[in-house]
Amino acid sequence: QWDVWEAVFGPRGADGYPARLFCKDPSGDCEYGAVNKSVASQWVERFDMTRRLKQQWRHGLGEKLSGKLHVYVGGADSFFLTNAVMDLQDWASDPALDPPFGGEIV
Repeated sequence: QWDVWEAVFGPRGADGYPARLFCKDPSGDCEYGAVNKSVASQWVERFDMTRRLKQQWRHGLGEKLSGKLHVYVGGADSFFLTNAVMDLQDWASDPALDPPFGGEIV
């Protein structure tokens, strides 16, 4: 699963292959399991929807998207993807959000 995510979402490494998000080869020049912070920051910058909504909501994005976002997710998964959706839900349910989220997260 990680190989596909790295290929689709990650930057290209110096060798032309997808750059690894974390060290999977303990015989390489990295500590096994260590996160590649450069790759992780690129994933956050490009694909963290909650981060982007928080940053740009009051600067015009909210006017364009209020009432138009509908997020559906399962109750549990082995990659903790639901945690990110719960973070989005926490932000979207803030009564002080202006304009209001107006969509649904199920």
